Amino acid sequence: IHPNIAQTYDYGIVDSQLYAAMEFVDGANLKQYMDRLKKRNFVFPVEITSHIISQVCQALHYAHTFTDKLTGKSLNIIHRDISPHNIMLTYDGAIKVIDFGI
Repeated sequence: IHPNIAQTYDYGIVDSQLYAAMEFVDGANLKQYMDRLKKRNFVFPVEITSHIISQVCQALHYAHTFTDKLTGKSLNIIHRDISPHNIMLTYDGAIKVIDFGI
């Protein structure tokens, strides 16, 4: 559980189909924002870009260094597909990394 990672509540297999029950992130992904800005010949200001990057880095650091609280063993969580498609910007200003996979 981290404020910059979309929460996964449950996952499993039902009738041979994988499922994941996740937090609803009310916003749009970074690629969508970048595409809209490009159409208008704008870019994110440096301050906003820096904020987004710092929040994503905090999320990735948390995930990549996460350990089992009882054993201290690393869980070896690696995102493997960090891209603008997998970074959500909520309409109220939060930054959330999505799609770690199962």
